[in-house]
Amino acid sequence: MNKTILKLAAAAAASMVMASGTAYATDLDIDVDEVGEVESSATDNRTNTFAGDPERYVVTTFGFNLSNGVALKAVQNRNAIAVSTSTPRGRNQFSGSSQGGSVATCGDATTGNNEPAIDDPSLAADAVNGCGRTATP
Repeated sequence: MNKTILKLAAAAAASMVMASGTAYATDLDIDVDEVGEVESSATDNRTNTFAGDPERYVVTTFGFNLSNGVALKAVQNRNAIAVSTSTPRGRNQFSGSSQGGSVATCGDATTGNNEPAIDDPSLAADAVNGCGRTATP
């Protein structure tokens, strides 16, 4: 998959609604097969940096914004990346993978006042769109 398209997909998944950033940044520097996490609140950082490395899937560092309350997790290896995201204002967790090429809901929607949990994304071959839950969406 074209890495430029992946950057756009990761940024879209990370920021369900783009928000203007503050002057501060959170670095997301994920080693191979390690899960990295960023969460944003109204008083927290919204502008983040995803560190690139020639030994990883994301080779070029890029910036992205997170809306208030959005949590993002990502995992990568040399050949693929998977991202999951959720927000307490929504009912769903979303995930996407460079292996599936799309972003989709991950698991069942929550009910009542229950906030969706954010699960670790997965690079496993049977993980539909990077969804790390045992039940597929």
